[in-house]
Amino acid sequence: MANGDVVKATIVGDVITVYINGVQINQARDSTYATGNPGMGFFLRKGAGVNRDYGFIRFTARDESR
Repeated sequence: MANGDVVKATIVGDVITVYINGVQINQARDSTYATGNPGMGFFLRKGAGVNRDYGFIRFTARDESR
């Protein structure tokens, strides 16, 4: 990932798809949470002190099912 990259994730039913710069990089099925409010966060294993090295300058969420 580089400064300016666009990260996108979609959830349709139980299928989660992740894209970077419009290219699908991963897809998974997870029916653990059928309802609720999505959110996002970061987790770095053994990553103490590096939180300043990444982040988002813009975040958008929308419900396209309506």
